[in-house]
Amino acid sequence: MNLRIGILAVAVLLVYCRMSIAQNLSQLKNVGRLCNAFVYASGVNGSDDEDNRFYGARNAFDDGQNVANGIRYSSWLSGKKADWIRIRFAQYTGPHTVEAITVRAEDPEYPADTMQITIGFEDRTQQQFASVRMTPPLTTYSLPAPAKNVSFVRLDFEAVKAIFKIDEIQVLGQPSQACHVTGNTPYFDEAYRKELTIAKRPPVSAKGVLQDPQITTILRKMATLRGQVDSAQNAQTQGKAWLDLNREADLLAVRLSEIVRLPADTAPASPTTGAIRIAEKAKALGIPVAFCEIGEGWGADTVGYKTYLQLWPAGPNADEAVWKSEVERRCGDFEPSIEEYEAAIKLYRGFLERFPASTYVQEAQAQVASLEKALEEERKRK
Repeated sequence: MNLRIGILAVAVLLVYCRMSIAQNLSQLKNVGRLCNAFVYASGVNGSDDEDNRFYGARNAFDDGQNVANGIRYSSWLSGKKADWIRIRFAQYTGPHTVEAITVRAEDPEYPADTMQITIGFEDRTQQQFASVRMTPPLTTYSLPAPAKNVSFVRLDFEAVKAIFKIDEIQVLGQPSQACHVTGNTPYFDEAYRKELTIAKRPPVSAKGVLQDPQITTILRKMATLRGQVDSAQNAQTQGKAWLDLNREADLLAVRLSEIVRLPADTAPASPTTGAIRIAEKAKALGIPVAFCEIGEGWGADTVGYKTYLQLWPAGPNADEAVWKSEVERRCGDFEPSIEEYEAAIKLYRGFLERFPASTYVQEAQAQVASLEKALEEERKRK
């Protein structure tokens, strides 16, 4: 009898706690929409100059209001299984108090599994909280104590699958008197994007780029792999070396893109002398690396992936080689026309049919879904 009474008491206490938490949350306001703020995220849907209007980071704070081409797009889609999103508050609207974070993720096909919260304060200190497991469709985390004078909130998500989708994020607390009465979607954080780029960039001189530790390590690996290509005793071994060589060249292009010099004015970015010398070294090792004027960044050639397919067509990494050399968009324009949409959809569908078990399946499916919606709208316009 005593045990049953104890269990009943615990159950009542849990219900009371949940009601108390719900009541407390109802008294809080969505600081993320009431105060002027800026959003930035890692990955392809949050780190470009204007943010992706279809699956960009701002959509996670739009209160379900984003419409593009007459179709409702109101979610942030990550670029990989571990991505973060950051909302920064304008200094002139502070100080704010944050007490809880709620995350709505309703799509069972693209769930995030864990979330970790980091709070930044106006005095430049930070506080990171323990990682919590997501509880779709709604995850709520109440801070142990109200966080005052908050300057930014960063959420790190991780998923078992290749990508995840977040429908809405609410930063709940008490806004300052300088904030708005009605909600607004935060702006894209262009200032933070430039800040990150500058932080990653070594000195722009030729010597500075040539001595960059990451570039030095990559070039050494490429030299080793080039030696393996030349000394391989069979097609499979040589093909694998070519594949690995192209992987390193891709990493080199990423690093060179990070250190593209940001001009003080609005002129387009341009490659530095040091970066050009690095590109010449990569070309000598077998994989040309070139600056893309359209994307204002560097990209590696796909000759290594293509050679792998020639030497080992049914190899264990054939899906990666096809994705990198035939599917993944590199330097070039994509005109939003019916013909280009149809061609892109056909390309992704062909990959899915050929490699149904590839790790790129979810990304390909997401691309098909996005392109089909855009194609439908383009046909309506015609």
